[in-house]
Amino acid sequence: MKNTDTVTFTSADQYAAHLIAIDELTQSNKRLAFEGMVNHFGSDALLPKKLGGINTQAFKEGTTPEGQEAAATKAGLSKDQGIALCSVIKTINAVRPTMWQDYQIAYFGLETIKPQSVKTKPEPTAAQIRLEEIGSERREINADKTEVNKDLKIAKAEATLAKANGDADAANLAAFKVDTLELRRDDLKANSEELKDEADDLRTERKAGPLLDSTIVLMDKLNKAKVLLQNANDMTMGEIIDQLNTLAANS
Repeated sequence: MKNTDTVTFTSADQYAAHLIAIDELTQSNKRLAFEGMVNHFGSDALLPKKLGGINTQAFKEGTTPEGQEAAATKAGLSKDQGIALCSVIKTINAVRPTMWQDYQIAYFGLETIKPQSVKTKPEPTAAQIRLEEIGSERREINADKTEVNKDLKIAKAEATLAKANGDADAANLAAFKVDTLELRRDDLKANSEELKDEADDLRTERKAGPLLDSTIVLMDKLNKAKVLLQNANDMTMGEIIDQLNTLAANS
């Protein structure tokens, strides 16, 4: 008989030795080897405890026969079957602590034995969306400011040259261009500062929200504890701290 054939369960020691021998083989070999356990105990008892499988803690040394009987019955087994199953699990896990779980995974699948939790990314809040928009707008403004400053530098040079050459028309045109660019630069600066102020306010609101929630919870706890002389909601934080300090000093 090959190691990969399904073996009939005859005793805990015999089947534990069989599972240990198969452990180094492939998942498909493990699944086939596990079928002997399923044929003998049924599949439900071989699942983890939280899925209705045997509670191995109930069969540890020092446990009562009544407790073993109850745990076995809950898993759909007789007491003797529960003892035999836990003996197999204990024996193979002594060789490698996760061997029994590996056999469970091979037979039932990873998602059944160790379901992977999927972390969902929370939806962005309105404040987060607006902060991203502000960041994008400010980057565009900074790019425009760079171009305006470059053009302004050139316009000022042109005005200086026209004035030096005594070309009044060219000097006036260059001066007008300088004034226009300076106004554009100032507008961009003002817009950028407004956006910065808005972003600062949004960040403050984001910090204040959780702090407000925590404060409300604290007030509720203080009122339920009935340790203050009046309702906590009618007091300042300073008054609350003073009363709590007095109570602590007198306790």
